[in-house]
Amino acid sequence: MILTKCASFDPGLNFGLSAVERTKSYHVHYCKAVKTDPDLPKLVRYRTVFKEIELMMRLTGCRHLAIEENEGAQIARSFRPKDEGGGSSSTDGRVMVTVGAAIGVCCAYGYTCSWFEPRQAKIAILGKGNSAAKKTSVRDACKRLFTFAPGCQLVLHSADSIAGAVWTLQHASELMPPEQGTIALPKGHGLGR
Repeated sequence: MILTKCASFDPGLNFGLSAVERTKSYHVHYCKAVKTDPDLPKLVRYRTVFKEIELMMRLTGCRHLAIEENEGAQIARSFRPKDEGGGSSSTDGRVMVTVGAAIGVCCAYGYTCSWFEPRQAKIAILGKGNSAAKKTSVRDACKRLFTFAPGCQLVLHSADSIAGAVWTLQHASELMPPEQGTIALPKGHGLGR
C-alpha cells in the first residue's frame, strides 16, 4: 500500500483526530480533540464520533484511517492487581463504541483502515527506547517536528493521533494492499490471503 496522506483516530471518551501528509516532510492538515460526556448514551457517542471522522475525511481528502488499537491495553490492565491500576475500566465499553464508529465510517464511505499500537506511535515520533513515553512528550515533539495548518488544535489526544498517522505513513509498505472499504493488515498476520 502506498500512502502519502493518512487520517488517524485516537479513540476514547475524549478522542483525537488528525490528517497528516508526507512529502519531503510531514504536514498536519487537520488536528482536533473532541470531548464527550461520559454519560452520553452509546448511540449519541457513536453518532458524534461518526460525524467528526466523516467530516475530517471529507475536508482532507484522506482515503485511509489509522485507528489506535486499545483492546490489548484493556486486557493487560485486567490482569494487573487493583492496587497497581488493574481491573477493568468503567469506560472500556464506551471506548470500544468509538472504535466501532470509526470502522463504520470506513465501511460506509469505502475508506481503508488499519491499526497501530500506542507504543508504535510513540516510537515513530520519539525514537526507539521511548515506547512508554508520556503523552506530553509526544505533544511537545509534534510541536517541534511538524508544520500545522491554521486552526489545528494540538492537545494530548490529537498529538497521539498525529503520532499514529506518522507511524502508519512510515509503515504503509508493510500493510497489505486492501480492497476499498476493507481493513489493512500487516503482512504475515496469518489471516486470509
